[in-house]
Amino acid sequence: MRKHLIFVLFTIGLLAAVVPGCKKDKVELPKYELSFVSESEHFYELEVAGRKDVVMSKNVRMYTLEKGTYSWKVTQLSGYLGLPNTQRGSVFLNEDKTIYFGNDGNGGNGGNDNDKKHKLRFTSTSSNPYELQVAGYNRVIQGNTYVDYTLPEGIYSWRVEQMSGYVIYPTIKEGTVILNQDKEVVFP
Repeated sequence: MRKHLIFVLFTIGLLAAVVPGCKKDKVELPKYELSFVSESEHFYELEVAGRKDVVMSKNVRMYTLEKGTYSWKVTQLSGYLGLPNTQRGSVFLNEDKTIYFGNDGNGGNGGNDNDKKHKLRFTSTSSNPYELQVAGYNRVIQGNTYVDYTLPEGIYSWRVEQMSGYVIYPTIKEGTVILNQDKEVVFP
């Protein structure tokens, strides 16, 4: 008797899903344009909303998406030495938005041209390479060098991890910087 009841309920559910006129009302969320603008001469792979696309140099890729939060990632496909430049981030889409990428740190993470921007310099005093993560950018900084980012005013978390030259564990440093003027982070 119990198996029969389960079968009847399953059949009714299945019919309601496929028979016209038995659809549940679906609330449509507003849709907005999310544009990705490449500021680089190189090719990038773009991942957003479950899609993967290749973005050619100095090109724009636009998506029409429902209101919501979306994670994105771009990975350089050409013109790099060592590891490719990878940038990632998250955006809450409640209006049309534009994200700029592929600028090797000279631009924002979805900022617009009206934002105040400042230079954030990361200086490595080690002879070993470090992986640097800040503002959705992920790149390798070689020993005894520096890298500059020009970013909109804001609060940024950063992290560096030693890639080689350690005995047992890599050196890892992380912190937060309030970017309201040009600043420098020196590590390790």
